[in-house]
Amino acid sequence: MGNLFKPKVAAAPALPAETKYNYKDEVTGTETVRQENPDGTVTMVTRALPLSAEEQAARDNLDRVIKETSARIEDLTNNYDVSKIEGLSDTLNAFRTGQQRTLDTAYKNRSAEEEKVLARYGVEDSTSGSQTRSQRGRDYTDSQQQIGEQARLLENDIRQQELTNQANLFALASGQQQQTIANQLNGIQLGQSAVNSASQLSQQRNLAIYNGALNQQQLATQASAAGKKAWGDLIAAGIGFGGSVWGK
Repeated sequence: MGNLFKPKVAAAPALPAETKYNYKDEVTGTETVRQENPDGTVTMVTRALPLSAEEQAARDNLDRVIKETSARIEDLTNNYDVSKIEGLSDTLNAFRTGQQRTLDTAYKNRSAEEEKVLARYGVEDSTSGSQTRSQRGRDYTDSQQQIGEQARLLENDIRQQELTNQANLFALASGQQQQTIANQLNGIQLGQSAVNSASQLSQQRNLAIYNGALNQQQLATQASAAGKKAWGDLIAAGIGFGGSVWGK
């Protein structure tokens, strides 16, 4: 009878260990892993995924482009001279030579026509003739200055175009790099959020298991107490193995 009212009660179970959890995000290139520390504690670490050989080559290429374009922009702004752009000196010389040849041809033709007119009217040695020649000389000098100015404008245009090209390359490379970093930072945040959610679910599950075991223990204790009370009541009423009821 004692076994009926005194069931064996199991000790309350220990809280289960937190479930191991790893999280990998291929989109952002990050992973969150569980690391055991020397003191026995556990740390959830979010980090960049290891790069494949192809990804590492792409990363190295971006770094190289950023480094080279940075140095190139520095040369074209603070350390500039015509030698900084390959072929520019030859281009400018060819431009000046061509323009000068055209100017000389035009000057020669103009001189011939004007001298012919002056001779026709017999004023080649007059004041009008001198003024005509002086004006022709001034125009020639002005045209030469214009050739020099056009050469400088051409040089500036080519230099500005090269600067724009380098700046675009730098922006593309650094933008891609920054996007990768932004994706990884976003992945770290997502990883931490996922870890926190998983940890909360794990804790809730473990707590439910623990509470369920405690409830079972409490029910067993209550059943044992109720059995003891019922047995005591029977004895107090004189109903037992030696009482009237059992003796009948």
